[in-house]
Amino acid sequence: NGNLHFIISDRDNIKKELDNLHGEVQKLSNEKIEIFELLKGKNDEIISLKDSIQSSKHSTPTFDSSSTKSNSTTALNEIRLQFMDNRFKEEKNLYQTQIKLLTDELETKTQELLNVRKETNEKLLSANLKIDDQTDEIANIKLEINRLKKLNESKDEKNEELSNKLLELQIHCTKLESTYNKENEAQNEIINLLNKNNDEKEKESRQKDECIAELRELLQKGLEAHNELELQFESMKESYMNDVKELEEERQKL
Repeated sequence: NGNLHFIISDRDNIKKELDNLHGEVQKLSNEKIEIFELLKGKNDEIISLKDSIQSSKHSTPTFDSSSTKSNSTTALNEIRLQFMDNRFKEEKNLYQTQIKLLTDELETKTQELLNVRKETNEKLLSANLKIDDQTDEIANIKLEINRLKKLNESKDEKNEELSNKLLELQIHCTKLESTYNKENEAQNEIINLLNKNNDEKEKESRQKDECIAELRELLQKGLEAHNELELQFESMKESYMNDVKELEEERQKL
């Protein structure tokens, strides 16, 4: 009963850890969506700034205060674009760090689950070996009792001393048989309990396997989403750099 309670408690702890990991993976997925939306918003802002700069550069050049103000606005917008590029790089590095930390933790938890499963199987194997050893011992004792009974029946009843010794031996054997019968009954109860525990452990093992498979699938989806986001980010970055280069060329022409 103590072992069963330990196994159930251990199973609940593992399930709780799996639930926590599942929540972390879901949180990571939500963060990816939020970052993607943020990047889209900032990309729209870059496009708006680019249009504003283009509009100010293509307007009729004058030499009044309005022209000076327009040039100042263009310079400020270019500074904002540079700041946004630096901010994008920082957010990308932060996001990659979060992915690595979660991946490392996930691998650690998965290894812990595998170790617990291995330890449980080893305990079950050890218990089964002990039961087999005790069963063989009981069988050997029963064979010895039967041999002694046959020997007792075949002895000369006229030898009183031998008869008395045989009688004592028979009484002893009877007590021994009774003792081992009780032990046999107790062992049968243990065997039944262990068989029941074995079924429960197999069920728990299947549940753990399903949880691990689900966790691996979630991790794979997370990595795929991350790769897709990386491609989108690189594309946006390339577009941004081209825009900056184009703006710089336009600015030099002015």
